[in-house]
Amino acid sequence: MEYFTPFEDPSVMIFRDGFDTQEKLVSFSKFFGEFYHDYNKYSEDKPWLFCLANEAAKKFVGDGKSNDNIGGYWHTDYGFLLAPPKYTIIRCVMIPPIGGETSLLDLISAYKDLSDEMKNLLDPLWTIRDWKNDGRNIVRKDISHPLVMTHPTLNKKHLYFSYRHLKMNFQDKIGNELVEFLKNHVTQEKYIYTHKWKPNDLIIWDNRCTMKKVHFDFDPS
Repeated sequence: MEYFTPFEDPSVMIFRDGFDTQEKLVSFSKFFGEFYHDYNKYSEDKPWLFCLANEAAKKFVGDGKSNDNIGGYWHTDYGFLLAPPKYTIIRCVMIPPIGGETSLLDLISAYKDLSDEMKNLLDPLWTIRDWKNDGRNIVRKDISHPLVMTHPTLNKKHLYFSYRHLKMNFQDKIGNELVEFLKNHVTQEKYIYTHKWKPNDLIIWDNRCTMKKVHFDFDPS
């Protein structure tokens, strides 16, 4: 089984063609701690599984809830929680003939490349996870997180926010300009890895320092 990390730090690990069953996925995932019980749970007996599939694919992957077009923008997973799960782990079951890639974004390198002046400006700031921009009519309280965190294992600073939901804890011209600056800065190609899936691939990434985006550039049938 081939595996590699696309970034300088091991915030993302890619495993090629080594996870052909759900049991292997679950066994591997147990090494990383207790499971988070997802609000879009796959089934009552497996609340920690989340089935990412459109209606056309649902009959092939199971009867769990389907999720059309979820995650088609840059985001950190579960940022609506005060203490989000550390990791997301995805196994590929089936793919469309064209499209459907997943892109991952390195928030450690994005912070490291900032000027010292910008780091000093951003380090004490907090952001608000603004759910009015979610687009799914989900009612949740806005959650605040530090904009800059220090990774507890890697001991490196990184940015932490979700692209669509980003709002500063002060709303004025400077705050709005900072939001636009951050969005443009982190989405430079040098910080992004795009994975072209094959069946039985597995990706694990660190939610604390990684954003992701799903590409819905495929025929939904």
